[in-house]
Amino acid sequence: MSELRFYAIIPTSREWWNRVLSDASKSIFHFPPNKKPRVMDLSEGDICFVYVYDDGCIAGYFRVKEVKELSADEFQDIKSRAVEVPQAPFPVGNQKCRIIVFHRETLKRFKNPIPVSIVEEITLFMTRRPLGPRFTRKYDVAKHPELFSLMMLLGSLDIIEISLNYTKDRKELTIKIRL
Repeated sequence: MSELRFYAIIPTSREWWNRVLSDASKSIFHFPPNKKPRVMDLSEGDICFVYVYDDGCIAGYFRVKEVKELSADEFQDIKSRAVEVPQAPFPVGNQKCRIIVFHRETLKRFKNPIPVSIVEEITLFMTRRPLGPRFTRKYDVAKHPELFSLMMLLGSLDIIEISLNYTKDRKELTIKIRL
């Protein structure tokens, strides 16, 4: 795999996440037809964190294999590897959709999903840009390596409690973990 240049937070439903986790043949994330999320810069090896908006958490991640835009006809050839949900139907007619093909073996479920409220606070603090509730956000690793590292760390811990506290002089992230 190539070097990590970008990471993204991609929104999806609980239905999509559960179906992908339970079916080893699924290895494509597709966006709703005719939407233009800014993911075309992602390349092999980059990471996509999965934001399950139904549960309000970052539930896991996967590594990108390829990103491209397909016509409805082209999509027909790969649709068996994708999961259709009401929020992201398969393209038809003259519609196009962007897809992220991922390495199935890199699909990881976090031991303890990260509450999106914490991610929003950290994202705003570190990048000065809010994390929207249902849109894809892409980050440059060179500019925001700490956010990437923190999300990977939080997803691997057995967290009992997590909070972000503000004092007059600083912000403090407190994490209580089970040993």
